[in-house]
Amino acid sequence: MMYKITRFLVWGFLLLFSCKTAYVPNTVNVPLFDDAGQMRLMADFNGNIQFAASPGRNFGIMANALFRKDGENTDDLFGKGYLVEAGLGGFKASGPLRWETFAGLGFGKTETRDFGKKFEAKGARFFFQPSVGFHHDIFEIAFTPRLVAGKFQKPETTYTTQELLDNRLYEIDEPVWFFAEPAITGRIGYKWIKLQVQVGRSFKLNDKPLSFEKEMNSIGLILDFGRR
Repeated sequence: MMYKITRFLVWGFLLLFSCKTAYVPNTVNVPLFDDAGQMRLMADFNGNIQFAASPGRNFGIMANALFRKDGENTDDLFGKGYLVEAGLGGFKASGPLRWETFAGLGFGKTETRDFGKKFEAKGARFFFQPSVGFHHDIFEIAFTPRLVAGKFQKPETTYTTQELLDNRLYEIDEPVWFFAEPAITGRIGYKWIKLQVQVGRSFKLNDKPLSFEKEMNSIGLILDFGRR
């Protein structure tokens, strides 16, 4: 049976859970600031809402949230979850070129109902993301090789041990999970509003089995305030 129930995991990789999928990476927040007093707001079709601001000339902050729901509480298959995270970073600009590095922490919860059985887990994650990009009033492009480390708490589940093994969810709270997640972000529009498209891939760095989604693609809108 092939189904995908949004079960967010804790990590800010946009963690989602399903019988077949334990981890789904979230959209990378790439503000590309060049001065103080700037702000960016982004929302996409994957359930991401992201904020970034530059309170200092070379200092930035960001906050990301992911909210997902698949089905209704009365359905045999139902999943929901959330992720919230915040980060700090620095940036530098030289003409249209941008360099920035952000790091932060996040936490979340996933809940799944599967024909009378359940799987619930909480967790936390750390992310580190350097970016290099090009900014123009009409278009932007950036490359971000994000690194993520996440840890699950012991899940509450009524799955059997064999079901956990079959779905690569067995003892997921034991290791610290590491992922390398390179992404390319492209934007087109004019000045304060742009269409954002992001494509990337998630690479698990642990040997232990884990069901996860490798593709990390996103389409949304980004609003840009305070830029001269």
